[in-house]
Amino acid sequence: MRLDLPDPTLMVTGVVAPDRSRALFWHTSVARADVVSPGRVRLPGLEADQRYHVAPVLTEYLPSGTRPPQWWGVERVGDELAELLSGEHSHYAISGDDHGVVLTGALLGSVGLMAPLLHPDTTVLYLARAVTTSKGF
Repeated sequence: MRLDLPDPTLMVTGVVAPDRSRALFWHTSVARADVVSPGRVRLPGLEADQRYHVAPVLTEYLPSGTRPPQWWGVERVGDELAELLSGEHSHYAISGDDHGVVLTGALLGSVGLMAPLLHPDTTVLYLARAVTTSKGF
């Protein structure tokens, strides 16, 4: 599925398992936005009453210029100014035992999650998995 967004520089696409137990969404910046804040990313198609753990799929480095929102549960490691001047990737580490957030499918589909700031031609993947115990909310 592809979501229609008010900002044409952003795209959100996703695929949900037939049993709605998990989903993968990708949030892409295709051009420089006219606004400072990208707002929220809705993740539709999930079971409304089911709780889901949603987290970004992280590699060793975040894409250059990415500003992760607090719900990602990561913290900067290293000197931001030195990284900017050298053109190096931003270094982040997971802060705590787990990263991400647990919310219901209804909230994810209607309200969504705060989106990160992304440079053009950058994509972030989000993995949503159904959970049986509550962890936040």
